[in-house]
Amino acid sequence: MVGEKQQGYVLVSVIVFATILMAVASVLLQYISATSSSLREVEQITGARNAARSGVIAGTGCFSDGPFVEQLQIHGSVTLHSLAPNLCRSWGGVSVPPGTVGDYFTMEARANRGGQVELSATGMSQIGSLRRSTVMRANIPNQPMVVTPPLQQTVTVPTSAARQSVTTSVKTNFSATNCMVNDGQAYCWGAGGPGLLGNSSSGISNRPLQVNGGPLAGKTVENITIGDNHACALASGQIICWGGNSNGQLGNGGTSWMAGVTAVTSGGVLKNKKIIAVQAGSRHTCALADGRVYCWGDNADGQLGDGTGVGQREPIAVSEAGGLHDKEVTRLVAGARHSCVIADGQAYCWGSNDHQQIGDNTWERRHVPVRVAETGVMSDKVVTDISAGDDYTCAVASNKAYCWGGNNNGQLGNGNTSWQGRPSVVGGVLSGKKVTRVWAGRAHTCALAEGRIYCWGFNSYGQLGNGNTSQQVLPVEANLGPMEGKMITDVSVGREHTCAVADYRTYCWGGNGSGQLGSGNNNPNKTPAQVQDPAGSSRYTYSHNQGNTLHRNCAVAGATAYCWNRPVDGYQGVNYRVPLTVGVSSGILGRQAVTQVGGNCVIAVGRVYCWGERWRNRLLDYSVRGSLAGKVATKVVEDDGAACAIADGQLHCWGRNFAGRLGVGGFTDRYEPTLVPGLNNVTDVDRFIHTTCAIADGRTYCWGDNPAGMLGNGSVGNPTPTPAAVDKRPIKDGRVATQVSVGRDSVCAVYEVDLYCWGSNSQGQLGVSGPNQSIPARVELGGTVTQVSTGERYACAVASNKAYCWGSNNTGQLGDGTLANRNQPTEVIVNEHTKGKTITQISTFKDSEGYSTCAVMAGRVYCWGFNGRAGNGTLGKLSTGDATKDTITQPAPLLPIFDVSRMVRY
Repeated sequence: MVGEKQQGYVLVSVIVFATILMAVASVLLQYISATSSSLREVEQITGARNAARSGVIAGTGCFSDGPFVEQLQIHGSVTLHSLAPNLCRSWGGVSVPPGTVGDYFTMEARANRGGQVELSATGMSQIGSLRRSTVMRANIPNQPMVVTPPLQQTVTVPTSAARQSVTTSVKTNFSATNCMVNDGQAYCWGAGGPGLLGNSSSGISNRPLQVNGGPLAGKTVENITIGDNHACALASGQIICWGGNSNGQLGNGGTSWMAGVTAVTSGGVLKNKKIIAVQAGSRHTCALADGRVYCWGDNADGQLGDGTGVGQREPIAVSEAGGLHDKEVTRLVAGARHSCVIADGQAYCWGSNDHQQIGDNTWERRHVPVRVAETGVMSDKVVTDISAGDDYTCAVASNKAYCWGGNNNGQLGNGNTSWQGRPSVVGGVLSGKKVTRVWAGRAHTCALAEGRIYCWGFNSYGQLGNGNTSQQVLPVEANLGPMEGKMITDVSVGREHTCAVADYRTYCWGGNGSGQLGSGNNNPNKTPAQVQDPAGSSRYTYSHNQGNTLHRNCAVAGATAYCWNRPVDGYQGVNYRVPLTVGVSSGILGRQAVTQVGGNCVIAVGRVYCWGERWRNRLLDYSVRGSLAGKVATKVVEDDGAACAIADGQLHCWGRNFAGRLGVGGFTDRYEPTLVPGLNNVTDVDRFIHTTCAIADGRTYCWGDNPAGMLGNGSVGNPTPTPAAVDKRPIKDGRVATQVSVGRDSVCAVYEVDLYCWGSNSQGQLGVSGPNQSIPARVELGGTVTQVSTGERYACAVASNKAYCWGSNNTGQLGDGTLANRNQPTEVIVNEHTKGKTITQISTFKDSEGYSTCAVMAGRVYCWGFNGRAGNGTLGKLSTGDATKDTITQPAPLLPIFDVSRMVRY
């Protein structure tokens, strides 16, 4: 009986437990379902936003393209739809087909009273019965675009939507003068002194005045620097100086002050050198060229570093005897009477040491460079930034700020006012934050950490920006005021004031007795205020040159990167069918002048930025990492989560290392740029999937995967994790390589005027008849070859101003009007769009989903092939049920590029 009761209890317990388990499972399923629904909702919202943005771009593009302007003058309202077969000719009456799924937009254009057209795009994302929508709006002029030959398009726009002038750097001296680079020109303001503002005036100016004329005429200013009474600029590779010259600091061989500008002697030690930086001390100047430092001017404290102590009126080389031998200098700064550099990740200084600003824990004046802190808290760390103040020095190492030298006003930021003979860590609110830059001034210091400015030291004029005038021996956060939310790219610290560049506008704060804040008056400011626009700067005209450079799904136009059919910000989204500016919503690139784009990476002002899923889903600056730190990049390529960049004639690669495609030896992934060994004077690089090739010393090298002989050295099979020289025996007359392009399983390279290809020939992609080639085979094009681009088992080249393609043609990517494969070069059709236009570049798009080609002709981009890549506004592979591919078999113009940085989302 007892046993039966126990069994009953067990049965009841099992039932109760099962009921609880079912309830828990039900809750869990509801949670999973809710989570899945939430993720789907986020995906749909993102898709709708991206579709709306594409709608604004598409609509604006229709108004910007000549043939459609007259047709689209708006007096009432019209609509267009992304599903239209011909986007710009389909305004009005287009409806959404039943059963449409995916991301799409509708666009309405309406004339407003201000003489503008208001474009309103509704982006929609449809998944099953669920739909999300977002609306974006933008205003454009209700008038035709004015085209000025040969390449430039100019649109006169209202003041509210005008392009602002672009400031790239600002510099102060230890007194009350500022200079900045704005739109490639030099401007100065504040205390004049004899010629310090670059003109005959010795008075003050409370707004920026342009420095021009003489050897500066027609040149583009790259950076600028100011001493006590002189200033210098690096312009188009030449150093130009002006102002005081009592110690020969202008470098022109004399000692007379210059009201106008004068060129530094370019003969002697600087002859044929590539100058990348110039820095001014109180009465001396230094330059960085080809990895070495050259100085001139006052040398009483050894600040020229030549070991003599004798002043120089022309540049001389800094001695390498003190530790710089065989080291490459990557950063140069000048203090009042001392100079410092970063070489191979370590800091070196020379000159005056009366406040222990050299950092070697002595008081001894140094006439040649010595290493900073061979022992102590900074000795084992890699230095990434350095700044020399009046009588002290600061640096950044391992994302921490360190300072040493004079400390009467707490400018070392270590909590006291005692001098320090070796580096000490800056503490306070900077503890735990990632510091990237530091700037030392007369007696106060500022640093940039995680996008915010922190300052410490002397503060009698409010130059710390925290709203008061109390001295601070530990960092305080500056009140950004009008800079809030903007990207800060440069800071400069003077005596009584501080200046910064944010979103390419200049802001200053602190003392203003000499008009150094540039506000148009002499009133001090304890928080940042915007500097007045330079006289004559362009604010009311928006201009761009379309298609300056082109790479796969991206183009550089007017110093801005645009991409289509790939994410343009950090996060993955829908594929854009029209060009969008890179980095707009994230704000990281801001208005930096983009010079080259490769895959999901760009170069802007010599810095490498990468974005997308493979790069942590956000824009990252790789120029402060690994072997690229402190170097100026000239080219970057990226594909499948691996990137390579050329900087200072060397190659640096990082990312996923399948098949040894990084070329750094072994197969381990590298998360920071790593130097590829054995390559010197690198001039070109390209990579695709698991193979990479580069040109070094005029010869082609390849590494990585090799299933079809892509290494070009006669081998087939095993991958190679280090560079292997391509066989040069087939190359005619021993010509040197000038450009290389890597496809899925083939490689092509231009050797001066001829083209050679090797690897797989399964679809005729080598341009020659026959089997695969494991060494270079010459491609007959009947003209002088200037450029080649290999794609997904096809290739295209430019020869004698004609475009030729060959290989696979299943989506019309050869541009010959057919879908037939070709194993010999075939000329791309010349049609009504391209007739009479000069072709300057061609690019194949490498994507397994569809293949297309684009070319730059007369400054515009024309595309053909799979229409999801064509960038002309149509969707190509569409989500209306049948998912058919839309192909264009001859060149068609890309939609005109539109900058969406001012677009407003509602």
